[in-house]
Amino acid sequence: MVSSTNVIKYPPRLYEEGKSPLQHRSMNHNCFWSKIGLLKEGLGLDVWDELKKSSLGVFIKFAELQYTWSAQKVHFFLTHQLGVNNIHEI
Repeated sequence: MVSSTNVIKYPPRLYEEGKSPLQHRSMNHNCFWSKIGLLKEGLGLDVWDELKKSSLGVFIKFAELQYTWSAQKVHFFLTHQLGVNNIHEI
């Protein structure tokens, strides 16, 4: 049984709650897997590899795995970003 005294501490968010620039915008429903492939071809492999190392890398990995997600899940990822420097801080 979990004790109520154990409070999980998360790293701080990049934006204050309710202050994210994406918080009140609607999602774009015109994203297709084929467009991500065209983007990779247009940018070139060197730029694509740099994007994979950036904060967009998570979405690129999902695209390469052909992982299907809902627009609501992507919206949650983008608006509840945590300010971390290393993956082990999460």
